[in-house]
Amino acid sequence: MDLFDDDPVTRYPRRHVRRVDDLPRPGGTPDGAHPARAATHDRRLIAADDPAGLVSLRSEWRRDAVVTTVAGEVDASTAGTVRAELLARLDERPATLVVDLRGVGFLGACGVSVLVGVERCARRRGVGLSVVAAHRRVLRPLLVTRAHHVLHLVPTLGDALA
Repeated sequence: MDLFDDDPVTRYPRRHVRRVDDLPRPGGTPDGAHPARAATHDRRLIAADDPAGLVSLRSEWRRDAVVTTVAGEVDASTAGTVRAELLARLDERPATLVVDLRGVGFLGACGVSVLVGVERCARRRGVGLSVVAAHRRVLRPLLVTRAHHVLHLVPTLGDALA
């Protein structure tokens, strides 16, 4: 049974949303990283009503960690895409998965649920998870829902990679 089988975000199809996958960007191999892991993965969720996009995700290897930078809004309409990206990065088996939320302007309850669910999956796989949260728009929902007791929150990317 999948951890997210009962999640309402994945239960109902999102016909008005389409995903565009860009090709990996060229770049050098990070120190000690596998060449296949050196590529940066970009994914952007583009809603039909919102041509500018609601959320953008960018993942890259830094030494033995994967840093996924999230920008935009993480709510019910984008939580499935964020979850899919984070679980795909967990499948690569990094030592640590860092979720950088400094570019997030809105974090809804579905977004908090995704972070807690990904943390559980990471713990089962023996992967560390750190969440970079520096401003009130992200910290407040995490504190109100008491998710800060489950998640490892850090104020800067440097702290997460240390």
